[in-house]
Amino acid sequence: MSAVSHGSFAVRAVQALLGLWLIAEAANLFSVGEADGAVTYLVLALALVAMMEFLFRRISRATTKAEESRNLYRADTFPQVLADALARAQAQIKVFTYPLPDGKVKETLGIVRGISKTEASSRQEFRLAEQEALLLMLKQAYDRGANAVVGVRLTTGTYETSGSQWQVARPVYIGTAVRI
Repeated sequence: MSAVSHGSFAVRAVQALLGLWLIAEAANLFSVGEADGAVTYLVLALALVAMMEFLFRRISRATTKAEESRNLYRADTFPQVLADALARAQAQIKVFTYPLPDGKVKETLGIVRGISKTEASSRQEFRLAEQEALLLMLKQAYDRGANAVVGVRLTTGTYETSGSQWQVARPVYIGTAVRI
């Protein structure tokens, strides 16, 4: 038996309830002698169910297609996608929190930084935002032709949002892009 999503269940439930309501109204009209009205309600019920089914399937196919083409990630798979991208980046660019000894660095390419776009208000969100900032810093270093980043530091900007109700943090990674 395949797993049924909450959205799929909700759509099917609404579809069934509306269809049953229209059929019940058709039965009431038929019982009082209004056969034309009953037929109209039955046709409306059929059209409603068909239209909802068509739209539901179309949205499902579009979502599946977007996921397969990697243009859309489900919220529950996003942390894994980010972790995979970070692992690929770290395989190409080495990260050091300390400066390397003299003679190890062949060329210094400049300061790189990664600023997370995520405003983290929970521990899990902060972890994701931190990974995002690190990935953005590594991408900037890669774009400059670096194979390492030295002197990497993590800082956070913390501020209040939504009328001082929530305090959020935005991680920032800073380092120096180099070739070793």
